[in-house]
Amino acid sequence: MRVVFDTNVYVAALIGRGKTHLLLQRALRGEFEVVTSYAGLAELPMVMRVVFHWSDEAMYDWHKRLGSRFSVIRPATQVSACRDASDNMWLACAWEGKAHYLVSRDKDLLTLGTFMGIQIVTVEEFWEILIV
Repeated sequence: MRVVFDTNVYVAALIGRGKTHLLLQRALRGEFEVVTSYAGLAELPMVMRVVFHWSDEAMYDWHKRLGSRFSVIRPATQVSACRDASDNMWLACAWEGKAHYLVSRDKDLLTLGTFMGIQIVTVEEFWEILIV
């Protein structure tokens, strides 16, 4: 199973201990394949530094860990399906990465429901999919 997490899922996983954190840990153990993009990996350090005041060293360690365990792609497809244009990069990543699921907490993505056959689900919905 191939999955894309958007930035808000990574942020919640890195600062919390709930289901989002557990999903990230399961992904890092290889229980399912995570696809991300270079643009997505670049967005995460900015948020973690600015909002949560993570040090460069802490962010570099996580950035390296995620990048070494997940499939990182550079989508060439231009997508304009989401009402928030900044979220289209996640749709392009999911499409070109042949993902089955895009996991998000973003209402702009979640309102789509599906995109080109890819299910867009909440963390809670994805958790239920994994435990069934």
